[in-house]
Amino acid sequence: MTKEATGSNRLGPRPLGLHLGLASMTVGSAAAALPMALGGALPWLPELEEEGAELQKLLQNLDPAELMLAIGREGQQRLQGMMSGIQKYQRHPYKRIQPERETTWSRHGACLLEMPSSSLSSSAPVMFLIPSLVNRSYILDLKEDRSFFKALHQNGIRPVLLDWGEPKGDVADFTLDQYLQQILYPALEYLISRYSKSRVHVLGYCMGGTIAVPLVDAYQKQITSFIAVATPWDFHAELGAVAKMFFSATGHWQQVCQTFGNLPVDMLQTLFTALDPNLCMRKFKMFDQLVPESSAAEDFVALEDWLNDGVPLAREVALQCLGSWYGRNDPVRGEWSVAGKVVCPENITIPSMIAVPKSDKIVPPSSALALANVIPDATVVTPPSGHVGMMAGARAPDGLWRDVITWMEKN
Repeated sequence: MTKEATGSNRLGPRPLGLHLGLASMTVGSAAAALPMALGGALPWLPELEEEGAELQKLLQNLDPAELMLAIGREGQQRLQGMMSGIQKYQRHPYKRIQPERETTWSRHGACLLEMPSSSLSSSAPVMFLIPSLVNRSYILDLKEDRSFFKALHQNGIRPVLLDWGEPKGDVADFTLDQYLQQILYPALEYLISRYSKSRVHVLGYCMGGTIAVPLVDAYQKQITSFIAVATPWDFHAELGAVAKMFFSATGHWQQVCQTFGNLPVDMLQTLFTALDPNLCMRKFKMFDQLVPESSAAEDFVALEDWLNDGVPLAREVALQCLGSWYGRNDPVRGEWSVAGKVVCPENITIPSMIAVPKSDKIVPPSSALALANVIPDATVVTPPSGHVGMMAGARAPDGLWRDVITWMEKN
């Protein structure tokens, strides 16, 4: 086994300057908003108006000067906890051990990874795992005790993980259609041919689930079931007017992609950060309180390393996803096409399961449920975790992993 370079080389969380700036602004804005709150002039979001009214009553019984000092102390404590947690993370000795996996197929920098010397029978069911294009595939095979890949194998299922690689060389100019037609479709055809005695199931995670929809539609006569995990379909679900306008600004995105040749990792991380601007402060303050040698601390570092080990998005794919998906919401409107054919999930008739995690901040439940609403007789499960924790967190084995394995046993 080899070890990947992490540990003392960490520079994350990425982009570090943004996270530090957002935390400072949060603390500063809390103090700045106090006079308005005391005067009853603080505007509340509609869903928070009732809570705001209760808070307003409580504030009237407090001394303004003492309250301002308390807010300052609390803000300083949170910032210090975050900074200390980031330093501990950057210095943590954990390094991911790359598990032994066999590359059985490759094309355009992408490859299929399988368990070497598997003891499974030639007719064991096959699970084709399709991750997102913007994150490393090893979230599905994170570490020895947090590996969905390994859990599948231990339950008699042959996992085959697609690693997309990076958009280099000719792939840097690939469109989404080319990713599907020159990598994804041939990969599935290879598996169907290689494991002709087996039932082949397809699982797509996040964006991997979205781009798996046209694959499943095209090959459903040759595969057994489809599982979409935290898969966005209605890209305007819970998306505000400003955000819609932001994503629709095609000129801006064209300039970014033209300048860098792709959509850079830090830009992608910035978009994810916008979904929960204070997440970094909360989680690193929490990490600061963990015992560095504990398994909980190691699990945190493993996940954080993966989050910061992103992949840029190929220029044409980025423009299509931002413009067609987030801008115009083409998938849910029935206007997304691949190779001139409209993608129609309503045509999928094989058994399908849609996993919608209960606390997903990246893919709103209503976005994922939109896919379940159009695939006939789709089964919906709600794992008790968030977008990433559902796949590799402490509750994953008794949540999503169990849901998927049970599903495959029935199909």
